[in-house]
Amino acid sequence: MRAATLVLLLTLACADAPARGASDAEVAAETDPPLASAASAEPSPAPRPTVLIVGGDVILSEAVRDYVHAAEDPAARCADEVLGPARALWDEAGTYVLVNLETPVADRRRHALDPYRMTHLGPGPRRVHFQAPGWLLPALRRAGVHGVTLANNHALDQGAGGLAETARNARRAGLAVVGAGRSGRRWPLRLGDEGNVVAVHAFFDGYFPSVAVVREEAAPAPLDGAAPAAIRASRARGDRPIAVVHVLGELVDAPEDRWRRWARELAEAGAEAVVVHGTHLVLPVERLPGDVPIVWGLGNLFTDMGRASTPRREGGPKAAHGALREGLLVRIEASPGGPLALGFAGVLTYDERFPRWHEGRVFPRGHAAFRLLPLRACGPAAELPRPFPESLRQETSAWLGRRRDHLVGAAGLTPPAGCTRWMQATELQASRRPSL
Repeated sequence: MRAATLVLLLTLACADAPARGASDAEVAAETDPPLASAASAEPSPAPRPTVLIVGGDVILSEAVRDYVHAAEDPAARCADEVLGPARALWDEAGTYVLVNLETPVADRRRHALDPYRMTHLGPGPRRVHFQAPGWLLPALRRAGVHGVTLANNHALDQGAGGLAETARNARRAGLAVVGAGRSGRRWPLRLGDEGNVVAVHAFFDGYFPSVAVVREEAAPAPLDGAAPAAIRASRARGDRPIAVVHVLGELVDAPEDRWRRWARELAEAGAEAVVVHGTHLVLPVERLPGDVPIVWGLGNLFTDMGRASTPRREGGPKAAHGALREGLLVRIEASPGGPLALGFAGVLTYDERFPRWHEGRVFPRGHAAFRLLPLRACGPAAELPRPFPESLRQETSAWLGRRRDHLVGAAGLTPPAGCTRWMQATELQASRRPSL
């Protein structure tokens, strides 16, 4: 990481003073240490470009856990074998990588999976309480991730105490945290040289019981009336604000009118870009008034949601929904005095289930392996892991190509000439006005 460019300065977006009643120790516990020390950074005669890469949701299934747990060093296996293939997309000097951690990583589990919940109409769908193993956070850091957003609908799965533990554990692993804290606290991640600082604000567009938001010690930052004020405060400071929003809209395949309203409000407040995740599907890249780019859905960065989808089964229920394997990375480069430049790259969560089922003799005994594969913009979509049964290679390669083409089409991207790594969205469609 380039030390001078990626100095992380954490400040409050709404106020520079601590929250009323908070002790110095409590405030210190909520403040991330800088990723690089300004004192040790080499002086720069002028601000340099600041590069931020934002990825979508990270959620672990039991199958992923079993595979990673089987290793002597689970964090190393997760970082090097599972996430390692895609690291080339973000492993460049001077780049800051931020992903959505949609699971607590608490020291103890407070809630288990509820088999069902009662509603006024009778039994309802079960409530999922996520809890990831402790090796996930050091694995993310080892894989080249620098920070995590916690403003999402699973942040309180292990209660407010679990959220506070998750934030502490992330910081211990060397990850910065944004999007959660005591109620009403909003602060951005500030990245870059003075004079070209990108301020990343994370919000959750959803709801929790009011008691959790008002009285508890820790809560996600809500996307409410104070969110535009936080953006304006960053602009007043001279920073370049970017809003990252997690929506409560699983498998929603088009932006809702309500989303378009708050997106316009954020743009009018001064956000230079808006990035959305939470749908678990890749959605279009458009532009808001003022030529502000908005990415309506990053999909999943790494998850096992589409675990039943294969080259021979690509549709149907959620488990077989092949698009849930797809994810979009957005690369945002802020050059001093110029507009933001955006690039896009695709990834896909791959596992060995399909070839093991049909050609199991090729693979050693044990748990099926998982890989986060980078997707090429054109040509063969990805390289298959070796060993791989030749009888299934062509079929699987064609399937990966279809998934890549779906991702590119869903986002409305333009594959670059020469198959370079990052795709562009050169002709951004104007985001339509929401209906009244």
